[in-house]
Order: sequence, then structure tokens, then C-alpha cells
Amino acid sequence: MKKAKKRKAQHIVTLPPSRPSYFKILLKNVLMLAGSILLLILLASYNDGYGWFYDKLLKNNFVFMNEAPNMTYHEKMYYKLGFSWKYLNFIKENTPEDAIILMPPDSIFLPRNKKSDFNSSILSKEWSSYFVYPRKLVYEREKTSSPLYKQANYIAIVDYCGYSKLPYEVKANIRTQYSVLPMQLKNIK
Repeated sequence: MKKAKKRKAQHIVTLPPSRPSYFKILLKNVLMLAGSILLLILLASYNDGYGWFYDKLLKNNFVFMNEAPNMTYHEKMYYKLGFSWKYLNFIKENTPEDAIILMPPDSIFLPRNKKSDFNSSILSKEWSSYFVYPRKLVYEREKTSSPLYKQANYIAIVDYCGYSKLPYEVKANIRTQYSVLPMQLKNIK
């Protein structure tokens, strides 16, 4: 057997981990910020979506905020979203929270040969439902696909369309162009 050699005790000196200087940290952050800004500028110049975001949406919103600082919530919403919002708000204010509202056909909201008071957003069930929640909307186009169609207890009247679906008569002299009416007279709010 070989004898193990005796090793001399070595003293290892450990130094505390060195920290980067404040200047190096600052330089790194400034370079990252400059790189991010450069990337955003390049994206904005080569991608139309970013140009639209800045030129249309962001600038117009700041102009609007400066022009209308004293507007009420309703005035701001009408200014931004137009008659579509005003009509949906009318539905919300004139129906109970558990209402299921039958909306007219898309061609009534946006007729082809006639100017409409509505914008195309009202055709989106998701967009429109946001403004009337917790009420539920069911569109005429869902007649065969939605079980809510048969459960509708209110009907939205748009451009005088919808009166014929009511089981009761509304006299011509009291009909309005835009309204929301109960399917049964006992549902009147």
C-alpha cells in the first residue's frame, strides 16, 4: 500500500462577489432604453397599425380630452360612439335587468340604399351586449341557432321595424321610429 502524501494546508482566500459599478448599470439601462425607442420607431414607420394608433387614436383622444373637459359621461359616450350607443343606452334604461331583447335584422340597422343612424358596431352582439349588460340580446339572424330567441320578452324597434312581431296592436299615431317594447303587456316596467 502506498502511503498517502500529506498535503500542506492551503488557505483559500475568498473575496466578496464584485458588484458592477453604478456607472455600468446606468449605461446598460440607457442603452436598453435607446434600443427600445429605436425598435418602436422602426415598428411605427414600417407597420401601418402603429401609425394609425398614434396618428388617429392617441392624438384624437388627447384632442377630445382638451376640447371637452366638462362633458358628462353620456355626452362623451355619444360623441365617441354615436347613435348606436345612445340607442343601446335607451334599451338599458327602459328594460329590466333580466330582459331578453330581440334585435331587428342587420338590414334594418344598416340598409344598403339609405343612410343609417347606426354604425356597424351595433351588429356585433359582443359589443352591443357590453352596453346593456346584464340584459341579453338576441338578433334576428339567430332565429334558428339561439334558444334565447323564443324566450325574448322585449323587442327592439328600429326604423319602425318590429311592431309586427308584437302580439298586441300599437296604434300608428303613437308608434315611434326607435323604441323598445315588451312582448307581453304584463312586462311593462
